[in-house]
Amino acid sequence: MKRYLMVMAALAAVVGLMALAGSAAARPAPQLRKVCSAYAREHFHDVTAHLPDGTKCIGVGEYCSHGRGFASAYREYGFVCESNGRLEEI
Repeated sequence: MKRYLMVMAALAAVVGLMALAGSAAARPAPQLRKVCSAYAREHFHDVTAHLPDGTKCIGVGEYCSHGRGFASAYREYGFVCESNGRLEEI
């Protein structure tokens, strides 16, 4: 009887792990939303940027932040935040 309970417990554990692994794989991957419109990308050369405070559409002349992590994020997309608080191309 003791052996039967051990086998059933092991089987239940295996089934539980398989169910857990299956539910983790079944989650859909998050989709990135397009932030900049096609018009903005074509006429203003704006880009969709993933910044420390969220995903935004950025372009030359827009306001920017001097906060932590923003300088490297702006450089990644080809911009620099000038002392006047506006984005400029590198």
